[in-house]
Amino acid sequence: MPLILRWPGRLPAGARRGALVQWIDLCSTVLEAAGAPPLPGDQGRNLLPLARDDADAAPRGWALCEYRNSGHPYDPPVHVTMLRRGRHKLIIHHGAPATGRARGGELYDLEADPEERRNLWADPAAAAVRVELQEFLLDALVAAEDRGQPREAYW
Repeated sequence: MPLILRWPGRLPAGARRGALVQWIDLCSTVLEAAGAPPLPGDQGRNLLPLARDDADAAPRGWALCEYRNSGHPYDPPVHVTMLRRGRHKLIIHHGAPATGRARGGELYDLEADPEERRNLWADPAAAAVRVELQEFLLDALVAAEDRGQPREAYW
């Protein structure tokens, strides 16, 4: 998703960055810009170093997007997760036990196919990339879990 940041005198005008960012980064960025402390457990990243092109800016390198039947109430429900990493975009159409829909997906090589016209999901030549992205997606989902609740005890 494109993001436009404008802060005259603080961020370079007209600069473009190709790094992947997420909505969860907005809170961290706005709080930093306001001089406020970060929220406890905030998983977002302050985007100001990236926007300024600071030498120590470390882009995440991936972006996650989830749709959990939150718009039109489909029957059966629609649950989709998208991972963008490097030149690839993986979209998982979740099946059981999340929904009664069939599990499936999409895989695109955005350098070779920027318009996403060739779905590589079932292409045997792309199987290793698909497995790598699916495994990374599992780790990204764990990384994105809400751990904001205080721990009451060890068990």
